[in-house]
Amino acid sequence: LETLWDSDSIATGPAEYNNRGMVVPVIGGEFYEVNFAAKSSIDQSKIQIWVKDEFDSWMTLHNTEMTITTEWAEYSFLFQADVDRDDVHMELKVFNAGFAPYQVFFDEVAICAANPSTATCADNLISNPGAENGLSDWWTWHGGDETDYSFGVSSESVVADSSLLIQVLKPTADITGTGEF
Repeated sequence: LETLWDSDSIATGPAEYNNRGMVVPVIGGEFYEVNFAAKSSIDQSKIQIWVKDEFDSWMTLHNTEMTITTEWAEYSFLFQADVDRDDVHMELKVFNAGFAPYQVFFDEVAICAANPSTATCADNLISNPGAENGLSDWWTWHGGDETDYSFGVSSESVVADSSLLIQVLKPTADITGTGEF
């Protein structure tokens, strides 16, 4: 994709490649990995990737923004299909405010089924990533009143049998801080 004008002069928004002519079915509840290689002629170029269903009023299943550099690198993310869909549509968008003309290159774009037994890497440096050992090794913090949040372990999870859970206990208008693990 080559941006031919300085981006401040472009009023139409991002340019994109999309896979509209392809049929890409997904199964509800299943995870999929989007993977591709990219580089830009300008450093710290922002790209957006959208996964939509054009037959369901262009409903967005997932979207994300990534910053790419001037060297080829591989980029990926996971998304989960909410329901069975006959055909999802992927868009690779390029637009950066304040930049002169530039180029963005995409290669080896893939959407693959991903059924993780773990959502982390084999050499994960974070201990107890899914709270399978309770709240051990995790600290909690809240910037407001201590009755704004509660912290615990849930039996609802995507992998194994538990996950970290933050419960917001008040209407957000009444909260002055942030709850975090």
